[in-house]
Amino acid sequence: MKQKIIFSILCLFIFLCSYSQELANFRRAVIVSPEIGEKAVIFRISAPQAKLVRLYGSWMGSFDSSVNMNKDTAGVWSVSVTKPASELYTYNFIVDGLTVNDVNNIFLQRDGTRYLSVLLVPGDVRDLARTLSCHQEIASDGAFAVAMLARFRPALERHGAWYYRRLFWETGMIGQMLYLEAEAAGLGGTGIGCFFDDAVHEVLGVRDDAYQVLYHFTVGGPREDGRLATSPAYEDREEA
Repeated sequence: MKQKIIFSILCLFIFLCSYSQELANFRRAVIVSPEIGEKAVIFRISAPQAKLVRLYGSWMGSFDSSVNMNKDTAGVWSVSVTKPASELYTYNFIVDGLTVNDVNNIFLQRDGTRYLSVLLVPGDVRDLARTLSCHQEIASDGAFAVAMLARFRPALERHGAWYYRRLFWETGMIGQMLYLEAEAAGLGGTGIGCFFDDAVHEVLGVRDDAYQVLYHFTVGGPREDGRLATSPAYEDREEA
């Protein structure tokens, strides 16, 4: 009987310790990274055992420009950098020489065979969108506009030159889905066939033919264009 009591107390003690640990995990402060402010961006990563942690971002230009991070008493490393211009960037941490992504950031971008954490700095890019789409206002005045890029050279090398047309078919299917979703939401959409390829690639950091922009599309409130008219098919033909 005495052994059973001791065993029960021991089990209760183990349970309370486990529960306390779980409770502590739930109460652990949430790490926000990246934290975008008005003039700066703060990056954070928990690495209590690390000796040196550095941050490298695509806006820095070269890997040599990576910056050291500071460690607090909780083992969280952080660094504040000047907020770069409105754009989409990638970044990672170097923890004791090992490159890792930001586990507190769910947004990733694939770069060939690897994934990189994404930093999206918000801003007004309407003028840029209009310029890239051959200065067409439909790219800047809608709810949003997109540029569709496809993996280009690897696809052609694998399937042959005929696959170039297939890539256009795929972007057309995406465009059709956007058409339907826009109509279902009471909006309108239209494809944009004129755009500056090289300028789009430069903005997105595409430096070779691994990727190629194929199609632009915009969604927004519909406006009737008085220059366009709809007529019955073959209206000039007489009925038999």
